[in-house]
Amino acid sequence: MRRHHRETARFPNRKSQLRLWLFASILIPAMNASAGELYGRASVIDGDSLRIDDYELRLHGIDAPEFRQTCVREGVAEPCGIRAKNALTQMVGSNNVRCTWTERDSYGRLLATCYVEGENLNARLVAAGLALAYTRYSTRYEPEQRQARSAGRGVWSTVFSPPWQWRREQPR
Repeated sequence: MRRHHRETARFPNRKSQLRLWLFASILIPAMNASAGELYGRASVIDGDSLRIDDYELRLHGIDAPEFRQTCVREGVAEPCGIRAKNALTQMVGSNNVRCTWTERDSYGRLLATCYVEGENLNARLVAAGLALAYTRYSTRYEPEQRQARSAGRGVWSTVFSPPWQWRREQPR
């Protein structure tokens, strides 16, 4: 009899079990939610990555030249990776940045679209020819890339390897 009493003390009735199940079904997905928004001062890591507080963000749908990557204009190598980082640093300035994200990449970074004063930084980098539309993951920035390419802006006025190809070719 005592044993039966202990079991009913944990879940006195079916209604309590149902409440616990409902609470868990709401709480557990919320704890694992993979979407959100960050707002604050950002530091630039490279041409397509930022840090806000303890969060590293990768700008979704774009790929900027790597920091050590160069592009060639009239036979002269230019630091297009450094140029992309400097441009993003200038775009961010001392402004607060608002980033929305829906998932993480394989390195744990938040894949984000970021804005300064309402302007989409991802789109602005592609439109300036400082980053490429990363069509393997998104076609969102193809129009900006077409315009930058036809106008010969940024890397489109040089001979360059797309960043994803450049990374593959680097010794490990």
